[in-house]
This record gives sequence, structure tokens and C-alpha cells, in this order.
Amino acid sequence: MAVLEHTSGRCAALLHRHLIGRDATCDLVLDNPSVSGLHACLHWREGSWFVQDLGSRNGTAVGGAAVPPGTSVALAPGALLTFGVEGGSWSLRCDAPPGRAGAAPATVEATLRLSGLVLCFAVSQDEEYVEWSARSGARVVTLGARSFNYPLLILARARLEDAALPELLVSSHGWRDRDAFADSLAMEPETLKVYLHRARQALGAAGVEGAAGLIERRTTAAQLRLGVGAIEIRRV
Repeated sequence: MAVLEHTSGRCAALLHRHLIGRDATCDLVLDNPSVSGLHACLHWREGSWFVQDLGSRNGTAVGGAAVPPGTSVALAPGALLTFGVEGGSWSLRCDAPPGRAGAAPATVEATLRLSGLVLCFAVSQDEEYVEWSARSGARVVTLGARSFNYPLLILARARLEDAALPELLVSSHGWRDRDAFADSLAMEPETLKVYLHRARQALGAAGVEGAAGLIERRTTAAQLRLGVGAIEIRRV
């Protein structure tokens, strides 16, 4: 599992093609006015990681050297990258292939178990933008803004709402009828199933042990819930 780490300690587990920028559709969203909407892309090719500047306004640099727009530059382990003109630098902590759990240093792997995670959601006022991340101790892995994030957000709210009711046991928190939940999202149950499967895949690609448990199911009752009770939701 390849990991990009910011000087602040924020981490991002890299996908095979990892878009970076201010746009909500990016895999790594940077809230920095000097960063373009679609700023740069990291991609895995021929056994190495490369970075490509996507014609950004303020440029991308590797080790202080500017990356020409449209040009891919190979990255060595520990390479320092900057996007824009401020906001600190990022280092390639591990140059392993994407989505290979266990390839990153043990200090990263040890903090990424589903049972020890806090799931964090950053939500815009109109709720059209939902970014999620996973935190364990001081380490944060950014999972980006994806189409499946909104159903996760609603399931997270369901757990928080039930947790506020002292008469309910923890084992009862957050369960929702699958079909009624799909209806509330104006989607078919099969589409919801695909979305939740993609969410588990994203968590697994980030190297999280037990990612399959992100969504729990009661098959006989056709119910489901978020499999993590530690949740934070904030407005952005």
C-alpha cells in the first residue's frame, strides 16, 4: 500500500490513479486557494509511481523542481511533492503498488483496523459535497469525496441518533430497513448494494483490516447499518 504523507501528519492511501486538487471529485481534496480544481495526478505504471501536473495554475514540484505541465515524473521513495505555492509538502512514504495491504510500514498498518477507527465526514451546507476519512490515533487517511459517501453519511447519522437514546442498547444502534433506506435515497436496492460495496472496497484499498465489516447486515430482517460506532460529522 502506497502512502502519501503531509508534513502535518495527514495521510492518503494511494489508488492506482489518484487525482489531487480542490475539486470535490478528487481523491485527495486540498482546501488551498493556490491549488487548482484538478491540479495533479499520481499514477502507478511499470512498477513505479509517477506524478503528472494537469496544467495547474501554480504548478507541482518534486524536490523543489517544477514538473512541466502534462509531463510525468517518476517518484523515488521519500520524494517530496508540493502542490501550489503554499500548504506544506507531501512525501511518498512507501512506493509499494496501490491497494496492497501490508506493504506499508508497520506503523501505518497497525493504526488501520476497522475496530479502532473513527469515521469522519466533512459535509457542505447543501450536502452536495461529502468527504470521508478514517482516523486511528494521530493518523488520518483521506478517502475522498465519492458518490457512495452520501449513503454512508445517512447511516452514520442513524447510528448517532440511536446512540442519543439511552434506552437503546449499542447492539440496536443504527439499524435501518434496506429497502426503505434505498427508497429514501431515491435509488434501487441493487444500486445501493453497489454503492456500499464500493465503499468497502475503498476502505480495503486504504489498507484497513476488516473493511468488509464497514456495513453490517441482518439478512433475515433485511436490515443494515454502519459497522463503526465512532463517528464525527462536521460542516465545511
